[in-house]
Amino acid sequence: MENASKALLMAGGMLLAILLVSLLLYAWGLFSKYQSSQDSLAEIEDTAKFNEQFTAYDRNDVKGYELVSLINKVVDYNNRRSAANDAKNDEKYPPITLTIIIKDKGEKTKLKQLTMTGDKLRLFNNPTSTYIQDNATNTLKNSILDKTDVIEKRYGGSDCATKIVKSIDFNITNDASAQAKAVSNFKSYSKGNVVVNSWNDLQGEKENICTYYEYVQFKKAVFECNGKITYDNKLGRVSTITFEWTGDIK
Repeated sequence: MENASKALLMAGGMLLAILLVSLLLYAWGLFSKYQSSQDSLAEIEDTAKFNEQFTAYDRNDVKGYELVSLINKVVDYNNRRSAANDAKNDEKYPPITLTIIIKDKGEKTKLKQLTMTGDKLRLFNNPTSTYIQDNATNTLKNSILDKTDVIEKRYGGSDCATKIVKSIDFNITNDASAQAKAVSNFKSYSKGNVVVNSWNDLQGEKENICTYYEYVQFKKAVFECNGKITYDNKLGRVSTITFEWTGDIK
């Protein structure tokens, strides 16, 4: 009888242990599902927050100066967080491709608004009129922003460079007084960083000045996106953004 009682107690203890283990496993399963749902929710919120900083540009009145900020943002993202070979951490998200299209749309006079003398485009001279920034093609950063950065440094900063291009007209070839005024303006605004003492000297800066003028005009130009945003199929993050010049400069 005593042995039977012990056997029952042992069996009861084992059953209780099994019940406890089952309960713990069930509770752990519930916790894991909860944690997984929380992680999924956090990931969804993170993706939405990430996309917001780009979908804010999905308009038909985006100014060029806003695109300058966006270009820098895309460059920084692709360098730090994307799957590019030289990305700086292990997040390795797909890189973003930013495309800006500048073309006549059959109205060639509007395209000339970008140029100072109307003879040629110096900064936006891509024959396809398409400028791309991703982790492999750096047209926007290397060919445009870096070039204008060099000019800004040459003339003492963005404010000085902007004042210079707004005060000089290279079409005044037969007006000695106006030429002298242009030279004086250049010397004043460049803060002596570049030596220019005559109209002939100023001609040597024409390429830089006209190039930067296009950049100043670009920052005032109006672009449209209007839904030209695509998303990564797996992650749901912004993948490509495309803008096209409306032909307006305001």
